[in-house]
Order: sequence, then C-alpha cells, then structure tokens
Amino acid sequence: MPKLIKPDGETQILPDTITFSDIQKLVGGYVETIPCLTRDTMCINEGGKLQDLPVNPQATAIAYLFENDFIAGNAIILTPEETQKILN
Repeated sequence: MPKLIKPDGETQILPDTITFSDIQKLVGGYVETIPCLTRDTMCINEGGKLQDLPVNPQATAIAYLFENDFIAGNAIILTPEETQKILN
C-alpha cells in the first residue's frame, strides 16, 4: 500500500485507490519521482526546496540521493507495482 511520510516523521498508509492527482495534492505541487534504496519509488514536490518546505529526514534516509542532498516536504512511497499502476 502507498505510504505517506511527513517531515515530522508521521507516517500514514494511503488507500490503494490513490490517484496521481491525489499524490500531487499530498506533495503540494508538481510531482518528481526519486528512486529509493529499495526498488520502491518516492514521489515528492519538485520545487520543495525552493519553496522552503521542511526537511524530511525519514524520507531522505531511504532515498537514493547525491551526498548532502535531502528531501523537503511530504513524500509518498510506492512499490514497483503501484508505480506502474499510478504513474504510467
């Protein structure tokens, strides 16, 4: 099931019926996808850093990022199957 990770560490399981439009609302803008250290995909706000959204330490820890990079704002984690269903 899709999972929301908020910057304060709160997590929430999302319904299987979530749509791309729902994800866009949850991240608060245009969606950027980031690979995770697992096979999962993370959806974030493309302009989160520019909008000064709060750092999301939990999401940063599982994202495949360059050194000293970070995730800002809410993050949605999708399995490969969910990624295919929702993003394609």
